[in-house]
Amino acid sequence: MGNSEELDSTAMELVLQARRGDIRKRQDLKAIVKDVIFKGQPGVSSTEIDSLVGYILSQLVTGRYCERNLRYSYEDDNMVYAARSVPALKKGSTRYFMSGDSHFFYRVGEGQYLMGRMDGMGHGVEAGMTVLVARKYMDELVDEGTCDPKLLVENLNERFSCIFGGVEGTRFTTMLVSLLKNRRVLLTNVGGGDAFVYCPSKETFEEVESHGLPIGVLSPHDIELLNQPYTEEERMVLPGFTLVSYTDGINEREDFDRDRIKRVIVGNVGNISLIISQIFEYAGKLSDGADDSTSSEELYLRIPD
Repeated sequence: MGNSEELDSTAMELVLQARRGDIRKRQDLKAIVKDVIFKGQPGVSSTEIDSLVGYILSQLVTGRYCERNLRYSYEDDNMVYAARSVPALKKGSTRYFMSGDSHFFYRVGEGQYLMGRMDGMGHGVEAGMTVLVARKYMDELVDEGTCDPKLLVENLNERFSCIFGGVEGTRFTTMLVSLLKNRRVLLTNVGGGDAFVYCPSKETFEEVESHGLPIGVLSPHDIELLNQPYTEEERMVLPGFTLVSYTDGINEREDFDRDRIKRVIVGNVGNISLIISQIFEYAGKLSDGADDSTSSEELYLRIPD
């Protein structure tokens, strides 16, 4: 199917034509989705394949997932939330249509919110498909009432193991999952990517540490055997409470300085757009103007004063 850039261009064209009602192009897109996800994966039932492929097609064609993934915001009397994704640059000036960096947001009850970010392996279509598989299973788990971050991560890893266990470690994603409920937030950070909590009233700035390998790397049995469990942290939520997190497309750049990020967050608390834009601007300067081959995802949560 060619390299990741060619595959991304092909997938984008097929998605756009499928949206215009071209049945044949939709079938061609279905074949690509099926091949990317399940190539080399033995023993997956046709029912599960059809279910996953159908979900991904619906997200790409009808749900306009790639466009919606670029920006999202939500605000009510309880909280303010915003997320932004920047796909990687191809060789040239265009960006990937599909990205492995993604965010999610669910209202799971009155004054209760589940949110976070993912970063799938690879580039373009391959990474995007990995994240969409995780999103499908997350939708199902949330519908079933599973909202605890640690339980969600454990269940997602188990489902990845069942589907892709024939070739373990070939499809994986990092994650941050946070549940805001009853003036407290539960957090699970897996596989990498920074997350920080700032509480102005207490003048505390803390890191949410990452524990455990990315989802899909190890089976539940191997996680237990190697004693690398997923963990969960809890924070009390006071007025002004701020959570900022981003994927490794930002923090793995050369000469990256986390103290600079702290100054941006503390100095601009309450200004969502400025915090997000300044972090992306800072990361962009570290690339020295070169093509940015890594996608980035950033999310922001704040409790009003």
